[in-house]
Amino acid sequence: MDGQHLILKDNSRTELEESCLGNTVFQYLQNKTMGDLTRSDMLIFPGDNEAYADDDRKVIETTQDKVVTSNLLGFFSNAKDAVSIVSRFDDPEDNYFLQYMLSKVYGITPLDYSSTMKPNQGFLDLLVLLFPSILNQALAKGIYKEYRTNRHNNSALKGKIDVARHIKNNIPFTGDIAFTNREFSFNNPVIQLVHHTIQFIKRHKQYHRILNESHITHENIKIIESIASSAKGSTAKLIDLNKRNIVKHAYYKEYEQLQKICIVILESQSMLFTSNSKEKFYGVALDGAWLFEEYVNTVIGDVFHHPNNTEGTGANYLFSGGAGKIYPDFISKDSENRIIADAKYKPSRNISGADYHQIVSYMYRFDSAEGYYIYPYSIMENERPSKRPMELLKGLNFGSKKESMKRDQKITVTKLGLRVPIGVESYQEFKHMMVMNENELKGDLKI
Repeated sequence: MDGQHLILKDNSRTELEESCLGNTVFQYLQNKTMGDLTRSDMLIFPGDNEAYADDDRKVIETTQDKVVTSNLLGFFSNAKDAVSIVSRFDDPEDNYFLQYMLSKVYGITPLDYSSTMKPNQGFLDLLVLLFPSILNQALAKGIYKEYRTNRHNNSALKGKIDVARHIKNNIPFTGDIAFTNREFSFNNPVIQLVHHTIQFIKRHKQYHRILNESHITHENIKIIESIASSAKGSTAKLIDLNKRNIVKHAYYKEYEQLQKICIVILESQSMLFTSNSKEKFYGVALDGAWLFEEYVNTVIGDVFHHPNNTEGTGANYLFSGGAGKIYPDFISKDSENRIIADAKYKPSRNISGADYHQIVSYMYRFDSAEGYYIYPYSIMENERPSKRPMELLKGLNFGSKKESMKRDQKITVTKLGLRVPIGVESYQEFKHMMVMNENELKGDLKI
């Protein structure tokens, strides 16, 4: 019996329909938080589970008659059903905007991935697309190594004598000594797991090219294969061993994400989508706000500093003594004409209140007279973009005597919409139009 694939949009509020309640994945996800996902087999991007451990955003929230989603994007599945949460700025028939942002942030070339694919295929496609980037991030820290206990029986004693084994094997004495020692080894279960995953991807024609698109990826694969080329044995046993020994070393934290994505890729082919598989839920969750911000960085990052709250880099402070830590999204590198820009993954009409307070405080802190919001828009949102600068006022606007409201120095905040094409014929056409829209955005920012 075919399963049910339910497609929802992020940051939306829709009617709760009977089809939702009949979807086993929807039932599993409803009212679960990001924090709950960190304690499951779900993969979360960006890949620092500790950062989301106390995140109370709900993946899917249900009320009496409504389904409410947050700014989380993702693909979730089990052996029967699937749920996709796609961008509300995107055309749900093709998901080109999601693909494009992923391609820019992770340096990948999209497959013919579509939210309308079979649940198992779409999920696996997304995992394989992300694999090279996760692999390269991990190997940038060096090859993962761990202690292994080796058993020897020779005359070059180097370690602890194994008395029982020595008596068993070397009596009468032949000149050899049985001993054990512990040495660092690159050929360990984690590297073997990565090797098995590479071999799986190579065996599938639709995925093979992904491993050869980047010179860095190609070289890293050669390194893994040279270390673990002789690795044999059961994939299931190797997966189980890695599950019981998740990498927790602080220096090798990138390997935890690599280890997890390898496990899910290998399990998905062997048990996830078979009729006799256990009721197990898998998924990939992407923080839409983070993804859009990182995508914007690929467009304007050459002339803007980009402090990173997720990684804790580039922090500034509002006050002396290290008080009031702040992470503006973008601070221009031009100190003579400083610009503050804020990426907002929401419609222009929803940028208000606290958003205004935040950017004005950043502008005051960095002596900036120009602030910009960068947000996506499309006809799916019925957006009417406006590039009209909003001038910051001064003085009081009430009482018996109104004070002057104009400033001597003009300080402005402007909302700049980045248009997302809808209804295009192909991904290549979408990409071409996005490049033009990005150039228009850079022109508005005077860069």
